[in-house]
Amino acid sequence: MPKKGKEVYLPEQETPPLPTDDPVQAHWTELGSTLSSWCSEITGSSSATVYAPPGNYTASGSANCTIPNTVNHLELYQSQINNFAFTFTVAGNSTTPLVIDGCTFNGCTVNHTGTRTVVLTDTEALYNASMGAGNVFFEDFVGGNATITFQLNQSIWARQFNLEVPNANKFMCNNCTLWILGYKTENAITSQY
Repeated sequence: MPKKGKEVYLPEQETPPLPTDDPVQAHWTELGSTLSSWCSEITGSSSATVYAPPGNYTASGSANCTIPNTVNHLELYQSQINNFAFTFTVAGNSTTPLVIDGCTFNGCTVNHTGTRTVVLTDTEALYNASMGAGNVFFEDFVGGNATITFQLNQSIWARQFNLEVPNANKFMCNNCTLWILGYKTENAITSQY
């Protein structure tokens, strides 16, 4: 008779809503048209929400941004980033979740190193978690071309979780707790827990 594994129950949890201190759109920090200036505009934001107006943004290069605890919402929905790669590091310990909405077309990598909860919605990105990273929520998420490794003590809730990694593990769960509804793949299915 096969040995029965230990059952771990992670209750369904709703994705955190946008922060209640989210000001009206007229007070949001608007990113300019120059992609290379976005990091300084994000870190210098006087608003809890930073957004890029809808449109195409094209430039060659890359930028590394550490998202401050004072920014709770990065709104990039309908803002297509072309030929430019952002690495957003979430290193803070704020109890207010950071919502990243709409970073698409492989324009983003999210390095989750702090205890702050991260919400990735309508986003196509690489996601990396370091030991000690906080919880993460995925809503309509497409993973990039690398295996996602979730870390010890992380809780992950994912709805519409689309991992398109070819010829590699889709994700690895290093003693994390994982809840998925709507798992989709487009290449060979391999996962390790």
